[in-house]
Amino acid sequence: MAARIFEHPIPDTTPLRLPRGARILKLDVQNDTPTIWAAVDPDADQVVRSVAIVGTGGSMPPEHFEYVDSVQLGPLVWHIFLGAELT
Repeated sequence: MAARIFEHPIPDTTPLRLPRGARILKLDVQNDTPTIWAAVDPDADQVVRSVAIVGTGGSMPPEHFEYVDSVQLGPLVWHIFLGAELT
């Protein structure tokens, strides 16, 4: 099936479910929630990836986390990282 663009709100404390092979296109704030938009195959199996949300001045997540983007919510800036697929 051809890829489609879906949105995925980023959870505060739980892993994120995405179709396998999802390609992150954009990170922004929607309705006060950090949200990613990704090109996905809607028929692909779902995978779980851990999320790290780090405020400016906070500790970096482990090296296996991939930086996605940063968003500003009010006076704070949050930096979003995704971990490898969880098994």
